[in-house]
Amino acid sequence: MAPPFGHTNNERYKTPEERMRAYKEFCEHISQGYSEDSFHTSKKIFTRMFTVYPTEFTMDVLEELEAARRENLKFWEKLGIGGSMGKLPGFNALAWKFNISNRHGWRERSDMTSDDKEIKGIIIYKPAKNIPEEVSDGKVLDTESK
Repeated sequence: MAPPFGHTNNERYKTPEERMRAYKEFCEHISQGYSEDSFHTSKKIFTRMFTVYPTEFTMDVLEELEAARRENLKFWEKLGIGGSMGKLPGFNALAWKFNISNRHGWRERSDMTSDDKEIKGIIIYKPAKNIPEEVSDGKVLDTESK
């Protein structure tokens, strides 16, 4: 038999005050540079709360989460800037790179197109002072050394 509609027996946060307190703690946790996954309550619970209680979690309230995510990015960017300027003794640039890539989706852009497809076979030629007349298959032949 299904539980009656509107029951809260299986919910971790049963009152609006408990839900809002947990949400504020979640935002504070993220803004300090920690990942969303390391919070003591699963992200899935918050996602469910946003869906089940839309009147409690209005767009204004959800903006706090976006602000916390921006603070998280700022934390990691400041760490990277301080480390690359030599202000943080023992700074590990590779560990920072992995953190910023995994947390915020930063990727190397030098070998990808805007569609995240690999760039294949682009050759860039530096213009020469005297452009030779012989050109074959897109490659400039050295006519002066003959």
